[in-house]
Amino acid sequence: MARKAPSKGVPEFLKELKELYISSKDPALKAEALKSLGRVYFVHGAEYFVRERVTKRLKEIANNLGFGIERVTFDKINISDWISSLYDLPMFSSGRLIIASELSDLKEEQLGPLIDYLKNPSPDVVLLILTEKIDKRKKSATEVLKYSKPCEAATPDQNTYSLWIKGFASERGKSIDDKVVEYLKARYGDDAGRIEKEIEKASVYVGTRNIIREDDIEFLATGSAEADIFKLPTFLATKNKKKFMEHLYKLLEFGESPIFITSIVSSRIKKLLMVHDLIKTEPKISDAEIAREISYNPYFVKDLRAELLHYKPQDLAKMYKRCMNIDSRLKSKNSGLNNVLTSGMLKLMERS
Repeated sequence: MARKAPSKGVPEFLKELKELYISSKDPALKAEALKSLGRVYFVHGAEYFVRERVTKRLKEIANNLGFGIERVTFDKINISDWISSLYDLPMFSSGRLIIASELSDLKEEQLGPLIDYLKNPSPDVVLLILTEKIDKRKKSATEVLKYSKPCEAATPDQNTYSLWIKGFASERGKSIDDKVVEYLKARYGDDAGRIEKEIEKASVYVGTRNIIREDDIEFLATGSAEADIFKLPTFLATKNKKKFMEHLYKLLEFGESPIFITSIVSSRIKKLLMVHDLIKTEPKISDAEIAREISYNPYFVKDLRAELLHYKPQDLAKMYKRCMNIDSRLKSKNSGLNNVLTSGMLKLMERS
């Protein structure tokens, strides 16, 4: 019976490859790295970042081990001839990494020879199979999962994306504060590659310290750790106009984008509205249930509950519309953006 490889999440999958990469660089550990290296990897899904990162890491490992590297696409090969060639002994290298793209281009009858190969792969070949989708109508396509080390490169939901970000830090021997995760998601959206680069920079910046904090990322992004953008909603809730405007001006002084500042504030107000509606519908709802409904970290739900005490529901609704208006005005202008932001934020402070 075929042994189905255990499915790993993206952070675990990438961490495993990084450990192999580190081992493959050490002459004393190369033999162990070669032994631990899978013979068939299968990355399926449309998330380009995962496809690119797995491919890059396997190429680095292959170079360290003295492998030749080849690329093919399934729509341009004779499958039977190609399968036979996989058993050819490499002449000028210790092994071969073959990157084969778009499994979905193979017809059902062509998948049979590939499955046969996967059951008995060449010991001299590491095969990386890439495809954006698995055609569930082709039974043999799903069989590939059974004979490979699979990784699903699906576009992550918000909770999974948070785990990815923590995984990037863990891969570098660091932990990362939950607030930093929310900051990175807010600033860089779904650009996982950029977020990983920011964590890479922060890992170097913090040195031997094992945790990446919010002020580390803030400093690297703006050159200053004096103004914490995530304190703005708290000052807004408590009507602390002095602190709010001090932080706002510092953020602008150090180059923070008015559009990004608006997005942070509007996102907070939107979450407050969502929490209000959930509590109104179900007064005894738990923090964990709220977190699940609004795709938020449970740890921060208590902050949202505390902030809600400072608002009337009708105020939040008006303020959210005001944020949309600020955002629209900022995106339609080429100059005077700071003035648009500050005047709009002052009106928010007035709960309008």
